[in-house]
Amino acid sequence: MSKIKVLVFSKFDWANSCWKMCQAMNRHSEKYELHYFAGKPHPFGYYRGDNVIKDNDGYEQQDVLRRLSDVSNSCALIHFKGDEGPYNIVSDVKLDIDSKPVVMTACGIYWRSKWKYIWDEAKTVVDKLLVTTPDLICDTPAEILPFALDEEKYKPIERSSDCFIIGHSVSTDRKNSDAIMCTIDEITRERNNVFSNLQQDLPHALTMELKRLNHIFVDQCFEYGIYGNSGVEGMAFGSAVIAQTNGKALCGVTDATVETLKQVLIDLIDNPELLKQRQDESYARFLRLHSYKAVATRLERIYDEVLAK
Repeated sequence: MSKIKVLVFSKFDWANSCWKMCQAMNRHSEKYELHYFAGKPHPFGYYRGDNVIKDNDGYEQQDVLRRLSDVSNSCALIHFKGDEGPYNIVSDVKLDIDSKPVVMTACGIYWRSKWKYIWDEAKTVVDKLLVTTPDLICDTPAEILPFALDEEKYKPIERSSDCFIIGHSVSTDRKNSDAIMCTIDEITRERNNVFSNLQQDLPHALTMELKRLNHIFVDQCFEYGIYGNSGVEGMAFGSAVIAQTNGKALCGVTDATVETLKQVLIDLIDNPELLKQRQDESYARFLRLHSYKAVATRLERIYDEVLAK
């Protein structure tokens, strides 16, 4: 029996999370096949598949647009990923969002600030709204679809007990990266067996290789109260993941604010048993919520519900 065809489009897909979602479904779903299209290549070198724009030079790929048109005509459902809402046209290709079921995934900072305006327009055509973290639900009927990461490709490695490596992926003010780096730097100056592992603006493949080394990974210390895609990557490698959770008890995530981060790190470094426990809990959370199999199972159920309406 042929699978149900789903058109998936993301103009930006900044963390490549939409492509990973598609890969998860195409690997594990026996019912759906997802066809992914992106607006243009990613500057950090993520693999994309079909990009409408070639090599960021502004030229459209006509063969990709033809495939997009074919899938648009033959699909049973359209899934958009992006804070800007659904599209009814991509270049010259019209997408039938008025008669076909539409799913939308919101996942970023633009949605946090503009969601009321975006949702007021989008809800007229969107049958199901998904978000990647609880803080993005806002005052909408959204359901959480966690970030996906390939559990077969990314796994923990054995780490040395001779030192402690603390990682962080440097970003904008939404992570409080400056304060996090200052705290890590303080500890590395005070202790000769603690080292920092910071990534910024590197090709994604290199970033992932460096993340394998971390004993501890600090995702963010900010008011959102949840971890993001980078934290999921830390979990996949079995690092003890730290993020500000605003007091919420999330098994697999160690809570810390800017003010408490240094002591939280010292507690983990000075207590190998506690560190191992937190590492194991982080990896278990990854498998339970963010592995390809877990995400595919959840998304298949969501598609079933949308098509049953």
